[in-house]
Amino acid sequence: MRVSSRCVLIENDKVLLIYREKNDRIYYVFPGGGVEDGETNEECLIRECREELGIKINIIKQLYEVKGKDFLQHFFLIERISGKIGSGDANEYDINRVGGLQKPMFIDINKLVDLDVVSRPIVEQLLNDYKKYGSGLGKEIITIDEDK
Repeated sequence: MRVSSRCVLIENDKVLLIYREKNDRIYYVFPGGGVEDGETNEECLIRECREELGIKINIIKQLYEVKGKDFLQHFFLIERISGKIGSGDANEYDINRVGGLQKPMFIDINKLVDLDVVSRPIVEQLLNDYKKYGSGLGKEIITIDEDK
């Protein structure tokens, strides 16, 4: 089972997503990546944000868990402590990258419904929680089973 940690960073009513172009498809993903052996979900997210985004973060709380047949994703609400988004040392944003173009960008939270965002149930839950609670979001971890 592939386990990953993903971040939800909201600044000025905008959510940070990774814009991707791959195999003639344009879509968006929440930043993050796979948990390595011996690493906690939180350690993974801190590492991924530093390497891929170039930012130092504070994890506020876990928001969501998405379960599938062969994957488990943990989504955390974070805040940026320092750093410039897109200044990471990973090769994800190289225009000539074989795996397709990737670019971090802030998207108005109300426009998420119009985009092809991987983990669609998270978008719907995030919008509901944002309307209900504001940027602090929900009080407890919500589990979404994508196999149902």
